[in-house]
Amino acid sequence: MATREKLLQRSDALHQVYNARFSGFPRATRDPELLRDLLRQAKDLVKKAESGPIAIDVRQRLRDRVALYDSELKLVREAAGNPEAARAAGLGMAANAVFHRYRRHYAGRARLSRDTEQLREMVEDLRGIADAMDVMLEQGAVASLERDRGVVQSQIELFEQELGEIESGRTTASPQEVISGGAEWANDLFAVYARQFAGLPRLSRRPRLIERMLVSLRRARDWMATVAQDAEVQELATRNVEVCTQRLTQWETELEQIRASREQTDVYDLLEAFDAELDRLTEVYDKEFAGQARGTRDLALMCGLVDRCDEVARQVADLHRAYDLEETARLMIAARDQVVVLAREYDQIAEAKQQGEGVQ
Repeated sequence: MATREKLLQRSDALHQVYNARFSGFPRATRDPELLRDLLRQAKDLVKKAESGPIAIDVRQRLRDRVALYDSELKLVREAAGNPEAARAAGLGMAANAVFHRYRRHYAGRARLSRDTEQLREMVEDLRGIADAMDVMLEQGAVASLERDRGVVQSQIELFEQELGEIESGRTTASPQEVISGGAEWANDLFAVYARQFAGLPRLSRRPRLIERMLVSLRRARDWMATVAQDAEVQELATRNVEVCTQRLTQWETELEQIRASREQTDVYDLLEAFDAELDRLTEVYDKEFAGQARGTRDLALMCGLVDRCDEVARQVADLHRAYDLEETARLMIAARDQVVVLAREYDQIAEAKQQGEGVQ
């Protein structure tokens, strides 16, 4: 006979799947068969609760979840019959991923230290999304897409304005500001390398990411080199330039090895590598975050998980555009969904820390 604790445990496990795979996601992108299976299992729990001496409040909670899943399944099935809505929703999710990337790496941070090359890449990403939205709008796509297109355009303009502010500020910075801003810029890049490359399988790394980082680190180094003759910062500037030059040599070698790892691979090798990367992210999440008080968790580590998942999502999307396979479609959806889940967790950890939750 099922006990109260076991029933609630099983129901909560199902509800975690529901929250991770359905709650807050565009219905047109959801799998109705998965939700149908959740509903079936939830109904089984209700039957078990009604066959034994289970408290009324527990039975009601189980029934409420059945009602929720049943109602949502009807709406998901209706939306599933509209492939254009699914495409539009996918573009919206891609845009939201870029917006969140901006919040993680730029919002509230000192402009002089921000990575302009990453921001340029984000503008490029949004322009690609905007172009895809324009094509759909010309074909008479869903009405909500026009509003989304306007949001994307406003963010493009915001990012371009931010780029201008960063570049303008660097031209008038004092020697001390150059050193502090350049050092933070470089240190942030070192942290990205540590999170996204060091000790990780090369096949799942994105060559263009480290190419972009090389451009950024050269710019940070060369900016600090402009004040290397200033007496007040000369020693620090010289040391920072040397460190950056050493790292550039290391990263150039790493880029060559990443490129070499892909020379003898096909699309299925890449898919296997990306699938394994998603598994690694899940392992880190389970070890470092699952069931823990959010106010005590490492926000920088979570930022790295979102970034790594974002890298998988964009690389698999590129493969899907090139090959249009069932396997690429499946993994693209899985990676995209995981980005959303991890980004939500990042926001909740940040909010918990602002509210002072956790140990003192």
